[in-house]
Amino acid sequence: METEPNLNLDEYQVARRELFAHTREPAAVFSRCCFYVNAACLDIFPEHDTVQIMISREKRSLALSPCPAGQRDALLWCLRAGKRRPRHITCRLFFAMVCSMMGWDPGLRYRALGRVVLDSTRKAILFDLSCAETYCPDTKNAPWYPADWQKQFGPDYRTHKEMIAADLVGDYTVYSVCGDSGLVPAISKKEDITE
Repeated sequence: METEPNLNLDEYQVARRELFAHTREPAAVFSRCCFYVNAACLDIFPEHDTVQIMISREKRSLALSPCPAGQRDALLWCLRAGKRRPRHITCRLFFAMVCSMMGWDPGLRYRALGRVVLDSTRKAILFDLSCAETYCPDTKNAPWYPADWQKQFGPDYRTHKEMIAADLVGDYTVYSVCGDSGLVPAISKKEDITE
């Protein structure tokens, strides 16, 4: 192993995890007036069939917290016919409110990655909606991303360190990637991915 006495990573960008395959990571999906999570979310709370969905407008994030079935606003998020699997929940008003809050096009599909957060009494999955991947129905699951991401892999190392420090004191990371700049396909039709 080589030792570098003054390792400086400030000129590097930390690649966003949204740029990689993440089938085993918790994800929440908004599509066609429906909301659902993937099986990785269910695995985090194996003993709970109901959750509460909470939204932070300020942080532009969604939290899923397990709760007893009889609790007010408890939502059945999985089906137990044989193997436990995610439930697609029709939610026209909720879907419209989230799309409005985020400035999303209701005709597109959005997938946000989650992370598990614990404190002394609760466990929750937090989803940063401002970093949601976008999928256009006519591109066969090819992801689209904000134009801001086109020329960068992610935040620079120093900014990333500051974001982690903010997380440690109770803040959530919020990226300002939505806006009037539009979306660009992750792989251009002209681009040859075999090169």
